[in-house]
Amino acid sequence: MYVHPAILLISGALIASVGFAQDKNAPTLDELVSKNIEAKGGADAFRGVQSLTLSGKMLVQQGQIHLT
Repeated sequence: MYVHPAILLISGALIASVGFAQDKNAPTLDELVSKNIEAKGGADAFRGVQSLTLSGKMLVQQGQIHLT
């Protein structure tokens, strides 16, 4: 089967760009979660929460949903 050289070139360029685009110093999930907990007062404050109340408004117009 014959593959056009342009297709091979474009495919190779796309694959290479994905490899170079990845940040090697990106934080892990555990690091992100621990930073978030510390920013909100630490693990003890997080464990001390007894209840959580959420409020908001939902608008549905012509098939579009807008949550605020």
